[in-house]
Amino acid sequence: MWFEQNQEVCVATKVQVEEYRQAFGGYQSANTTTMAGVAYGGEPKQTGGLNKLIELSAIESDLIADCMEWGWGLRETTHMVNQLRLSLNRMHVGTSAVYSAYLRMNPVVTSIGALKQGNVDASSAWAKARLGWAQQLATRFGIWSWDADSVVDCPPYLDATCVTALEPSQIVSWDETHKEVKIGGYGVNGSKRQVRFHRDVNGKVDPNGELAATKSFLNMKYTNQAKFCFGCAIVDDGNGGVVGLRCNPFLYSGKWIRTIDEFEQLQQQEIRRVKALEGKGLPWFQGKRTKTDGIFCNDPVTSLIGVGVKKSEKLASLGIHVVNDLKNMCDEDMRAASKLGLGITLCALRQLHMQTLEAQPGAYMDVSIDHKLAVNPYLSLYGSEWKSHIQRSNLMQGSICITDLVEHIIQESAMVMANSKHADDWLFHHDALSQMTCKSTVTWMKQRGYYRRWLLPELGLNQGTAFASRPVGNSPEFMPWDASLNKDVDDCFHRHRVMTQQLDKDDPRKFCSSTPNRLDSAYVRIMDPTLGPHQGCPTSERIIQDVTKCFSNHLLAVINASGTVVQGLGSRSGLRNTVRNGGWGGTSTKSLGLALRWVHDDALEQTNLL
Repeated sequence: MWFEQNQEVCVATKVQVEEYRQAFGGYQSANTTTMAGVAYGGEPKQTGGLNKLIELSAIESDLIADCMEWGWGLRETTHMVNQLRLSLNRMHVGTSAVYSAYLRMNPVVTSIGALKQGNVDASSAWAKARLGWAQQLATRFGIWSWDADSVVDCPPYLDATCVTALEPSQIVSWDETHKEVKIGGYGVNGSKRQVRFHRDVNGKVDPNGELAATKSFLNMKYTNQAKFCFGCAIVDDGNGGVVGLRCNPFLYSGKWIRTIDEFEQLQQQEIRRVKALEGKGLPWFQGKRTKTDGIFCNDPVTSLIGVGVKKSEKLASLGIHVVNDLKNMCDEDMRAASKLGLGITLCALRQLHMQTLEAQPGAYMDVSIDHKLAVNPYLSLYGSEWKSHIQRSNLMQGSICITDLVEHIIQESAMVMANSKHADDWLFHHDALSQMTCKSTVTWMKQRGYYRRWLLPELGLNQGTAFASRPVGNSPEFMPWDASLNKDVDDCFHRHRVMTQQLDKDDPRKFCSSTPNRLDSAYVRIMDPTLGPHQGCPTSERIIQDVTKCFSNHLLAVINASGTVVQGLGSRSGLRNTVRNGGWGGTSTKSLGLALRWVHDDALEQTNLL
């Protein structure tokens, strides 16, 4: 570089090295812009290597903008950008390149006002809305009524003669839950406590024996999760028979639930990516002509083997433009043509003529279709199945639409309530998931007739607030799965994990938490409805217990707390048994709970080997 050769100048003129670099860089930028015919405005030249790999006019920049607007993090956005670049045969980029492009697009960042979560302030908007929601539910269940001596008139939405009556056996309760992937030994029920005993060489407990090696678990910086939506219900057959039933869980591990608008934006992003692809590659270009299609009389001579641009020009000077022109030449014509000094020998003409003997009459009928030219390439190529194919694209395989979850809830709820007392008027109970309460989802649910099935406030309860026409969120007291059912299932999984820990990791009978797919398999087997109400987990008894208390005692407790948080309700640390053993002394009754615990067939054999 000039700088390396002229350091003496810097020293002689006492110019500091860094100041010189800045000055010389400014000179280069000014010189470059002047040569390009652009006025230099004093902007520094953009450098930085890989972090400038993404041009602002590139399709990746659009994807970055979309992802960041949707609330995705930098790491997730970088992953999506690299999935896109992979499909375009472009090199992998890091988060710095994505972040640099994000900054160069000059984003406008504003704070989002946060809604208060559960607190003990009875005057908060959340507590007031929750109090009203609890009062209305309790009124509809017939366990609470407005104080007749109150100086305030009873509003219609709390009047038992105005609201729609409900029964606990009318409700199918659904809730999302995520299970962390864990690798290695992590103690009983994930407590990270290891119990060891001194044992002899035969594995027998021996105070003078050796301790086993300490276990460890992999402390992953970014953990994966298995994602589920669980459903259950108390089902009344109308003849006095009541049973707690499980629904088939909804699985969405490795995916994010998107609103209808977000999902459609992703579809359009993928469609734009496909339409921007170049070339005639599969699967988007179909019916491309191959050698097996043969040659036709009206084909240009370049379709013959050995005829390139130059040779076709020489043949054109002889009046030979298409295959048929050469096919109609006799041997005397070829001899005469070879003597014209155009560089085409008689042997070459005869070889080309031999190829034309197999030429089919007429012209080749082009049946090729470039689906990229269609408005929707996926619809053009796959027809009615296009949505399932676009869902498998790199851009969309990490997302599902909220409609998939709602459809599952509706279908499974209808199935579990079939032939019951409430087969026609059942409702599903789900918290205020933002993807479900947004306008596009509500409109779609109303069009499908699903909205009437959602347990929601009625008669204007909480009207004019952020909690209108939706359940009040952050209310685990009302959710049977939060009450203790999730804890039951987790405990059941951990028992089965211990029972099958000796099995090979790829054994389908193993209950394992090392990957989301293995967690999916484990929880689906434990919760399989076909096992019956008294086997599997949670059992009928537990479902009836938790659904009943959520729609009775818990509602009344929240009302008594003026809508504020009730500690100990809806948490996983709450006490289960309503009847406890007494203190020391007297006759004690042994609990049969442990002895009667259910074990899946996949783990039963391993249990017998212990």
